[in-house]
Amino acid sequence: MRVRTRPRWALSLYPEAAEAGGCLAVVREPGGGYEGVEPDTARAAEEAARRARAKIRRYAAANRLNRLGTLTYRGEGCRDPILLREHLGLFFRQLHGQGRMPYL
Repeated sequence: MRVRTRPRWALSLYPEAAEAGGCLAVVREPGGGYEGVEPDTARAAEEAARRARAKIRRYAAANRLNRLGTLTYRGEGCRDPILLREHLGLFFRQLHGQGRMPYL
């Protein structure tokens, strides 16, 4: 016996980011013709990247992030990964020492 389900709209609200997003949710039933179909890994990767971008955008909007800061080195730069990690650790400790500040 097949159970029929009606498609429905699913809406997610993100009030902190002043955003909402929705999609049409369709329940796929067993025997719906997808058995034996190979998963599309390229499309799955694209969808994962799309979801990550949306999550980052909402975080930035919710925390009112509107600046971009970069850590750069003068001259030849820094090619030592251990020294780079030390410098990044110091940078973030100093950043946290200035009070709570959201960053991405």
